[in-house]
Amino acid sequence: MKDYVKQSLKLVMTSFYIAMSVLLLITTITSFGTNKLLRIEPVDALIQQIEAESLLALLMVENQALTKPEKKLADRVIDYMKSIDETMLFGGAIPHISQHTGKILKAGEGSTYLTMSKDTTPDISTLMGERKANQDRVAELEQWKEAVTKEEEVSLPTSKTVHIVHTHNRESFYPELEAGAEAFHKDVNITLAGERLALQLKEHGINAMVETTDIGQMLQDRGLGYSKSYEMSREVVTQAIADEPTLTFFLDLHRDSQPKAITTATINGQSYAKLMFVIGENNPNYEKNEQFALRLHNEVETIMPGISRGIYAPPVKASGRNGVYNQDLSENAVLIEIGGVDNSLEEVYRAVDVFAKAFAKQLTLMEEEN
Repeated sequence: MKDYVKQSLKLVMTSFYIAMSVLLLITTITSFGTNKLLRIEPVDALIQQIEAESLLALLMVENQALTKPEKKLADRVIDYMKSIDETMLFGGAIPHISQHTGKILKAGEGSTYLTMSKDTTPDISTLMGERKANQDRVAELEQWKEAVTKEEEVSLPTSKTVHIVHTHNRESFYPELEAGAEAFHKDVNITLAGERLALQLKEHGINAMVETTDIGQMLQDRGLGYSKSYEMSREVVTQAIADEPTLTFFLDLHRDSQPKAITTATINGQSYAKLMFVIGENNPNYEKNEQFALRLHNEVETIMPGISRGIYAPPVKASGRNGVYNQDLSENAVLIEIGGVDNSLEEVYRAVDVFAKAFAKQLTLMEEEN
């Protein structure tokens, strides 16, 4: 019995040394700089292919005391290794590894894993905090709405076609806030981009419904954390579908947390917030959503080359990631990051105008195809 315990301890210690060797290898690779495209998926794929017999045979080379009876313990070690989320295991110890995850389904100009969508998870007190912002932006939007209603009415369908929601509706932009403020605001935020988009779609003869529900307030009222945002927006979207069954396209607008150098394109001497299309692979029919996103990506790139960062599928296993983004509700659903925390609303609006034009073009093509 003592020999078995001793052999089992040797097996565990040898496995530990192997894991530490992998960690050391990854740390060494990432130390060469942030532009090296280390990804965790190949490591995960390798682990998933390891069999207990192979591990035991490898360990027996180093430890002659091990024998076949330790296979059950080796099975347990393998099962444990396969259950580990490597991003969570190494993310705190290895710089930048959490940014090398997910899949780039379609790369934009200059896109790497380091330029993909970056999440922030504020606590509710930060999200709901009062901050000074450029309130002229709200007045500006009202003036645009008034101007559109005074123009000669565009022939619009009686039913709504596009639903625009903002799951992280309080995401704001540093240039629009007082210095030093966190980039969240109850009024001056990403919802202004959604309102602008609806106005632009109307100019193209497309009827849109803009969701104005304050998801942040829903979270606070129910005592929920930020990670439950998509559960709240799902309630909103499903209710919209019930109220307006003709809704066909579903756009969830966000702003990224990446810095301005990543989220901005200078085209013909003018700065634009870049667009990024995000797909949730935890949706069993995500390929349909990816096809929809690809049409939009290709069209905006045709109109304004360099404005899209591409199409990205975040890692499903990573902590805090939703992995569906309510895209299972429709094959014509997509999450769109418009610019980042350092972009101004002028830059965001320019990108929105390009997107509206691209969307209108693709809608016409889809109607012709059907």
